[in-house]
Amino acid sequence: MKRTLQALEKAIDFFMLLMIIGIVIVVTLQVVFRYVFNISAPWTQDIARFMFIYLTYIGGALAIKERTHISIDVLVDRLPRMLRLIVSLGVQIGIMLFLIVLLQGSWFMVQSSWDVSSAGMRWFSMSYVYLGLFIGGVLMMFYSILRLIETVKDIVLKEDIVKNS
Repeated sequence: MKRTLQALEKAIDFFMLLMIIGIVIVVTLQVVFRYVFNISAPWTQDIARFMFIYLTYIGGALAIKERTHISIDVLVDRLPRMLRLIVSLGVQIGIMLFLIVLLQGSWFMVQSSWDVSSAGMRWFSMSYVYLGLFIGGVLMMFYSILRLIETVKDIVLKEDIVKNS
């Protein structure tokens, strides 16, 4: 299981690196086309935007994995450990409920936008853009489930420690 998780993390890291490099290249091309050749290339703007969308949603999954999303935990840190774990459990369940709605909506958008093309690239279906949201949502749900399992294990371990004392 650990090897699979490590392979997934490496694949995500590599994908995100490709997106960042791709954005830099495409935006540089856009500047060169516009200011050196006096040519407008609308496809560069679309590609940069689409890469940024993928980067954002897959990066959101990494933020869940590494617990780096913005949180205000001043009050939660003052709670007793067991209550803190219960609050964490509630937060994880809330995140997962939100992700269920996100996944349903993004899958609907993937299915319903096959015939819609990008403004700058008529051959490019907007479904591919919404697919980034769906893939990111699946990864976010996966990492949220892992966080939920960790929280439940912490609660169970805490109860075992209390019973054995």
